[in-house]
Amino acid sequence: MTKYLAPESPYDAETEEDDLWFLPPMPEGVEDELRQNPTMSELRGDWVAAEHATYPDLLRAAEALSRLRERLSWMPKEVGERLAVQSTVALLRQEGHWITADQLAVYMKLGAAPIDQAQDFARGAWAVRRLLGALTPQQGVHGFLGRQQVQDDGLSSLQHRPVGAELETLGTQWADTLASVFDLHRITQSAVAFFEWQRLGLSDPEDSLEGSVAAMCFAAGDGILFQPIAPDASVMRSGAAAERLARWFRAVETGCLQALLELERLNAWRSRAGAATQGMSGRSVGLLIETLLAVPLVSAELLEARTGLSRPSALRNLNAFSDLGLLREVTGQRRYRFWTARLLS
Repeated sequence: MTKYLAPESPYDAETEEDDLWFLPPMPEGVEDELRQNPTMSELRGDWVAAEHATYPDLLRAAEALSRLRERLSWMPKEVGERLAVQSTVALLRQEGHWITADQLAVYMKLGAAPIDQAQDFARGAWAVRRLLGALTPQQGVHGFLGRQQVQDDGLSSLQHRPVGAELETLGTQWADTLASVFDLHRITQSAVAFFEWQRLGLSDPEDSLEGSVAAMCFAAGDGILFQPIAPDASVMRSGAAAERLARWFRAVETGCLQALLELERLNAWRSRAGAATQGMSGRSVGLLIETLLAVPLVSAELLEARTGLSRPSALRNLNAFSDLGLLREVTGQRRYRFWTARLLS
């Protein structure tokens, strides 16, 4: 009897990768990414070389940050809240979520948001709190992101973001990478924080807010609450470390210059308000000017608490400033009203 021999299956023996004709082609760029698992030493070497190659860009970014730090020393400390709100709004718009600074500031006070934008406002409020120093990424990724340390329920792959032990492990890798570049410039370290956050996938691929905020907080200190960065889609592009670092330095420089411009507008408003209120008597006038300079929004209740004025007196002053063109009311309501300084463009 002739013995029947079954045809050989492609799964039965070792086969060269090029001969696996039955597999779909791998998307462009994915194969290199899967094969590339740099060691800590390699990562550090790449960033050290990149900083050396982009030193002129680093100097410009550092100079802009130094100027911002000096200018902030002349302003009320609370002015950081105004800059944090504006930075957050710009980051959200980079993702395609259009929220104004006034809307986010009101949400921070009242907690009310349109249903279809509730998640965007909540993320924005989270970002502002972190930029103001509520928590830092160095204190742990779970706490920084505001997530409980829960077990993976099997749905993380659907959410496109790590949870539980996976998040903890990736957060440790992120912190270890930052520790390895401790001797580089602080702005360079913030770039490493951002790009490593993206590489490790600590957030959803469509989410650039969390990684940006982590990097901005990482560079805080020495009189500055956070390091501004101008949102720019080009920062997210891949490329050699030196190319990414140069783009980051330019984004930091632009972000600092935009913050300086905002402080100039606030100073111009202070001068205009002082000139417009020369005929008004009482210490409440100066207190109101300084309060409006410091915080994004003012209510009669807030002014009462900060100045010791009675509620009716605080409201009269707000209405008087509004009649002089120094304020604008942002809620359009009869109750729970808030005003902000009317800055000139």
